[in-house]
Amino acid sequence: MSGRVIYVRGPADLQRQLDRLGKAVDGAMEVAAWRASLWAVAFLAETAPRASGTYATSFRRRKLRGEGAEVGSVAQHAIFVEIGRRPGGRPPLGPILRWMKAKHISADPGKRRRRRRSGTAGGKRRKTRRQRALISMAARIAAKIAKRGTTGKFHVMHAVPAVHQRFFIEATAVMEAVMRSTRPTIRGSRTRQRV
Repeated sequence: MSGRVIYVRGPADLQRQLDRLGKAVDGAMEVAAWRASLWAVAFLAETAPRASGTYATSFRRRKLRGEGAEVGSVAQHAIFVEIGRRPGGRPPLGPILRWMKAKHISADPGKRRRRRRSGTAGGKRRKTRRQRALISMAARIAAKIAKRGTTGKFHVMHAVPAVHQRFFIEATAVMEAVMRSTRPTIRGSRTRQRV
């Protein structure tokens, strides 16, 4: 039989051996969780819905002492991508304009006769017809979001089964390594007790 044989000298010695094995298993599970979290970050980034790429690159992982690891997104809009948004106040126009630019959505201001104007109004540069059309479209999108809300993509929730499967693969690998290095075999005939 391969593996290490533990000679038990009594119940206290058995308890020490089991405690040592328990610590090795706990450490192995933390390693498996950390490895699975690395895989999860890459998987979530690869399968994330994309507009500008901010959400896809926002996934991070961190170690939790004695509990493994956690994975999450640091993007401000991650909660809205994941679970959506209820109807309510209008969202700001800036992020909508950036989203429109990332998605290459343009507003056609229509063909009108151009009038040349000299100078600027109040020292400020006037917005072009295209810029005004984009802002108008962004305002309409914001109004629709305020009226209807948005539906969530549930990206992280859909990824949980794949992450669990990956954790199981990593846990199996590290547990096999732990058991190879500290395989306890306790046999009644080979067990020695001191009196």
